[in-house]
Formats: sequence, structure tokens, C-alpha cells
Amino acid sequence: MTIEYDGDRFFGFQRQPHKHTVQSELESVLADIFNKKSIVRYAGRTDRGVHAKKQIVVISDPGDIPVSKLQLMLNKALNGIQVLTVEEADSTFDPRRQALKRQYEYWCYFGDQHVFLDRFMWHRNEVSTHLIKDTMSGLLGVHDFSYLSKHNPQILSKKRDIVSVDARVIPYNIINYHGSSMVLTFESNSFLHHMVRKMVGLIWSVADGQLSKSEFEDIINIRKRHPFQMAPPQGLYLNRIWYDEEAREFNNEK
Repeated sequence: MTIEYDGDRFFGFQRQPHKHTVQSELESVLADIFNKKSIVRYAGRTDRGVHAKKQIVVISDPGDIPVSKLQLMLNKALNGIQVLTVEEADSTFDPRRQALKRQYEYWCYFGDQHVFLDRFMWHRNEVSTHLIKDTMSGLLGVHDFSYLSKHNPQILSKKRDIVSVDARVIPYNIINYHGSSMVLTFESNSFLHHMVRKMVGLIWSVADGQLSKSEFEDIINIRKRHPFQMAPPQGLYLNRIWYDEEAREFNNEK
């Protein structure tokens, strides 16, 4: 299934004790529909507050309900989650391990700050797209993201290959608020915990003049730490996942 969800309504994707998560919401509704426990497997975890436009999940279906009807039943029962597509898949399909490439978007907006927009974008001072793109280009290729991720002793290598970055300005018009927003996109076969939010925070620290280009290079080349603000989760979206050969090969050290 391809799903989208409002991450601000959940304590992240993955099931947690006594917390309302995307996975627990899906599994609860599926248990009611199938009248038995259902386990949801997923392409990637998202943190509390992080949204998804196209998250991929897999369930085991007894086969008694046509996929089109199952989609209608799910969308009627789910809160904060929309099922975009339901398709039959091979029983060996692994949505996480077989994903070849992932794309995340981060949305920022300029102009007056509004509490409604803060739910889905990060308010920033307006800067040139060229400046943002020039800074982002330094992240391309293989880097050790030890300084740009949350420490996890279970992950042996923090090296990741960023194959594409981009920034574009898009006008917004939401509930009578209008202005300009900037969307930053990042593509890799995998991302570390907090990695995108820390990359975005680092980029804006350079754009705002709080960090120099040499300090930026220190951080991405793990030469020296410098303080900077991590971007909030509300502007981050899991945007797309590739399972076909359109995704290029990567150079990560496993």
C-alpha cells in the first residue's frame, strides 16, 4: 500500500508502547477489518512530527476482500492517514530492504509567520535560491554523517551517498495565507536518524551567516564540531521511494 499521513498527529511511524503511532493506527484498523492481528511492514521510519506523501507499507491479507474495497474500508476508518493505492505484491517483497532510493523534501516558508503554516513548514528569512543550492552541493557524494545524525551504536558505518540535491521556490496559498516557500530535496538509498533535519539546519545556518563555509566543510568532513540548530520535524516529508532501476547505484560502505 502507498499511504500519506500527517506526522503532527502521531508519535512517529514505528509502534511504541502506550503511544499513538502510524503503525499502531494501521494495525488497529486492520485488526478490526480482518478480525485478527495484522503486522505492518514499512519502507522507512519517520520521527514524531514528520510527514509522508508516499510511504510504502506491506500487510498480509487473507484475500477475502478485493483491494479496491479494502482501500475504501481503510480510508473510512483511519484518522490522519490516507491510503493512496492498494496492490497485490509477491510474498517475498521487503519494502525496506528492496528500496533502491529514497527522496525527502523539506519545506520552508518566507514572509509573515503563522501558526497554521508552522504545522507543515519551517519559517525562515528569505535568502536566494542560488545560495541554498551552492551550499547544498557540498553534501553531494559519499560523506561520513556522524556529525549530522543521531548517535546509534548499532549502526557501524555512518557513510551515506547523497546522489541528488535541489532547491526550488514555490508560491503557496493556504487558507488565505500566501507567499513564497522553498523546497529542499535530498536523494539517497538510505538516511540516518535525524540526518535530513540536521542537513537542513546546517544549510540554513550557513545561509543566515551563523556558520562559515569552512565550518560547514568541517562538519561534513567530521574534522570539527560547530553548534547549529537542527530543523524542526514539521517541515520534513518522505516524498518518494524507488523500487526500479531508475535509481542509480550507490557507493556506501556497509
